[in-house]
Amino acid sequence: MEKDLIFKLKGLSRIKPEKRWVKRTKREILGPQFPIFQPILIGSLLLLIGVFVFAQKSLPGEKLYAIKKITERAKTFFVSSQEKPKVDLEIAAKRMEELRQIAEKNDVKKLPVAIKEVKEVSAVAAKSLKQVKKPDKEIVQKTKEILENKTLAQKTLGTEIETPLDETYKVLAENLIKEVENSSLTENQKEVLKKAKEFFEKGDFASAFLKVVEISQIR
Repeated sequence: MEKDLIFKLKGLSRIKPEKRWVKRTKREILGPQFPIFQPILIGSLLLLIGVFVFAQKSLPGEKLYAIKKITERAKTFFVSSQEKPKVDLEIAAKRMEELRQIAEKNDVKKLPVAIKEVKEVSAVAAKSLKQVKKPDKEIVQKTKEILENKTLAQKTLGTEIETPLDETYKVLAENLIKEVENSSLTENQKEVLKKAKEFFEKGDFASAFLKVVEISQIR
């Protein structure tokens, strides 16, 4: 009797439901209107993706710019404390590039917003950069991008653009210059150090920082 029952239970596990029953049950659970919503959901998803893509090309003062900022700042929540200065500096480089674009277009209405954005993100990047003990290639590259776009924007606008990053580069350059001065240098390295000091005296602290970092790359 017991063996009989076990045999019948095992047989039940091999039973497969009819296809018509599966379709009918699915229709009852999801409702007959469900297939209608699929194109709507897909269309909405594609529209959302399109908005995010176009937002990345937007400039300060434009409608989609807020979305661009949200996606950028969200990125900082998923990086380590070691990587955060690089991400913050990358955002600062983008803001400076945007300012340069607006200056070249002579879009005076967007200039105040663009300058404000540059100063705000530069303050965040300056704070993060202070924690960096040894600048790597990425930090050097982003600094070059910031300096290049800043120089072009200043030339177009005919005025100096001061940001919180200037003070941070001043501190970093000053510390690195002192460190290098106490080490044994080749003639080429001494020449680069001399140029770094010249930039520092002129108040071009980002250039001084880049020059003194260059010393370690010279043999």
